[in-house]
Amino acid sequence: MLDYRARLVGRGRWAGPAAYVADRDLDAAERAALIACDYRTLYRLGAHPFLLWGYVRAAQGEEAPDSPACADALAPLGAPDFGT
Repeated sequence: MLDYRARLVGRGRWAGPAAYVADRDLDAAERAALIACDYRTLYRLGAHPFLLWGYVRAAQGEEAPDSPACADALAPLGAPDFGT
């Protein structure tokens, strides 16, 4: 799998998660969850699981939980309203 962090580091464009989200239009909960890669909170906030899984893999690389473990962690949370 392509390691997005390595690509960003190699291009001198990765200074860590806090720097990456610093100028984004996020509330405090969103910002904290993205910095911590807290995918359970991001899911509760309405992140779509397909996009969330891609983020978790990119952010955590080889340290990311496998897909079944991620799904198991999200299952007790139910399904958020993905409507806009």
